[in-house]
Amino acid sequence: MPLPLFRVVEILEVKRSSIWAKLANAPIGKQPVAVDVRPAKELEYEALELVDEYLTKNKVRDFPYKLSVLTNLGEHPRLEVFKHWDDLPAFFKRKNRPLNMKENTLMAKVTLKQKNMENINIEEVEETISSYANKHKLLAKKQSYLNYLKQLSEELGM
Repeated sequence: MPLPLFRVVEILEVKRSSIWAKLANAPIGKQPVAVDVRPAKELEYEALELVDEYLTKNKVRDFPYKLSVLTNLGEHPRLEVFKHWDDLPAFFKRKNRPLNMKENTLMAKVTLKQKNMENINIEEVEETISSYANKHKLLAKKQSYLNYLKQLSEELGM
């Protein structure tokens, strides 16, 4: 199993066959994948719709690693959208290097647990995972606001 680092899939041409072929070869769910539709320029919305259509028609399971999309557009109802590479979760953006013995042992355990996760019926646990994720997103949003207020307070000299 590869390290859980982002694999970037660039969408250069907005054709259903091209996008679907790239997504079919991407390890969605087995590794963090970032789909970059920014090179499509003015056809970004169509590219987003084709990515979403691929995920729903092929019932792609993006669990345990969620699919991320890099785009200049604001939001999408079903896809997790980011504007810049720096906005993606930093945990999956490390440099790839050889693992030491302890890390290899841990990686073997993670691989085994991930294979067991493939047997889980996602429909049964989707609601629990969504509520858990929403709580984390709310916490991150509040912490971001708190950091903003702290910076503002420091700038005002309070």
